[in-house]
Amino acid sequence: MPVDEDAAIAELEQCDWDDPLTRLLLLLEIADRPAWLREVARNSHRGTAAQRRAG
Repeated sequence: MPVDEDAAIAELEQCDWDDPLTRLLLLLEIADRPAWLREVARNSHRGTAAQRRAG
């Protein structure tokens, strides 16, 4: 079944990102990622921070 992109975007726009439960669920999802993915995210974050300082 194809994903309805418009419905997915509408759902994200309605999400209460400041809700503590939403934040907890997002953190738990992130924590469940494999170690190599956490390393990629960590390295990309460092690169972004370095670009901001240089810019």
